[in-house]
Amino acid sequence: MINAIGFAPHPPLLVPEVASGAAVELDDLRVACDQLVADLVSSSDSMILLGSGQGIELGRWLLRRNDWSGPLVELVAPEHGEPLPDHIAAAIASEDRVAVLAMGDGSACRTEKAPGYLDDRSIDFDNSVADALTAVDAATLMNLDQQLATELLVAGRYVWPIAARIVETDSGNWRGELRYRDDPYGVSYFVALWTSVGIPSTTGP
Repeated sequence: MINAIGFAPHPPLLVPEVASGAAVELDDLRVACDQLVADLVSSSDSMILLGSGQGIELGRWLLRRNDWSGPLVELVAPEHGEPLPDHIAAAIASEDRVAVLAMGDGSACRTEKAPGYLDDRSIDFDNSVADALTAVDAATLMNLDQQLATELLVAGRYVWPIAARIVETDSGNWRGELRYRDDPYGVSYFVALWTSVGIPSTTGP
């Protein structure tokens, strides 16, 4: 079974050696990511790392940093609308506790100095993602406006729908927690944890 899904961003500056003198600017984000991954590591038998190429690289770094030594499957997120990858379908059916670490950034258009400059449409888009991550709103993440997400340079646009479809496929209940949200450098970063809380009862009181 997939018992937890962690969401983290993948800025290269997350790595202190890359950030160099600017490392302190992402200290809060780094702490949130470390705690998220530590929680996944402590509660799971195996791990699926889901992201783009850059997301996979940063996810590996986070897992090494938090002493993950168990089985690991790395999956580049398929484009929107493709079937769930076989490894995820197998994990859902497995008796082992499997965690998913989903790496993806929000819009890169939050300020005039952002990679995509300032685009006011990013405000509502990122707010909807933050609300969905908080509420485990799988439908919102599965039905992202992919054209708008592309225009806003949203790196998580293919990753988040896959994570949402895991929850949509599962018969249990899930709890969500948004642990970090900010937009340093004009890019929206989210850290969130979705946790399976078991199968709902089918019997009456």
